[in-house]
Amino acid sequence: MTVESEIREIEIDPGSKNPPDLNRIKTAWKDLKEDRTHANFPCFCPSCLYQAHKKVGGRFDKEAFFLDWLLFEIKLSLVNQTEKIVFKDTFDRGQIKIFVDSREFFKVRGSIKALSEFVEKNFSEINPDYQRINLRLWRFRKSGVLKMLEEKISMEWWNAHPVDFRKNESWKLLNLAQRIADFIYSRPEKSATQREICRRFFQKKSVEDLEDMRFWLKTNYGIGWKKRKKKNQIIYFGEMKNARGRFLRVGL
Repeated sequence: MTVESEIREIEIDPGSKNPPDLNRIKTAWKDLKEDRTHANFPCFCPSCLYQAHKKVGGRFDKEAFFLDWLLFEIKLSLVNQTEKIVFKDTFDRGQIKIFVDSREFFKVRGSIKALSEFVEKNFSEINPDYQRINLRLWRFRKSGVLKMLEEKISMEWWNAHPVDFRKNESWKLLNLAQRIADFIYSRPEKSATQREICRRFFQKKSVEDLEDMRFWLKTNYGIGWKKRKKKNQIIYFGEMKNARGRFLRVGL
């Protein structure tokens, strides 16, 4: 007997700000200080990134990697997060998911100040001076070191797991996002309708699957979306030069 698949959502929290997970953040700082790395695919925590940086004789220290990673966590805490239970079949098997509006994320203000205050309150061994942290992060971001390291870690994992890695569900989703980005940026206007994308890359219930990928499409590939009022269409459009990816290029 075939069970018809469906996707339903029940909103638990209509949108509220969640404070940073202090225990998780302290664990990340401890791993970094103790030079601990992780085997899960591919790990872009500050400790794993720093160890890869250290191997190639990089000039940035542990604190720079930690502050950059922590800034992302702080930004997430400053935007509304909607929590939903997503049901995907008629047996009502559901999964709790957190949804963040990426437009809010990229427009958030005061994140460096909030980071400085968070560090001052919770990490006595780090100088919380706002100007110092702001300058350190500016130099770190300008160097482009993160993108290089993330690509290096991804390629090393790929070479070490040529068979098993291709079966990994996370990799399949990342690979799909890359193909969607390649498709959008290959077009003259760097845009495509939601219907075009769904017909090309998805099957049943494709709209919901595509919407689940929006945050990663925006974060890594600079792909936004808007509703065209006249034709009632959703348009996905690229805002970067190409589909190279800010953090990760899949399928090199």
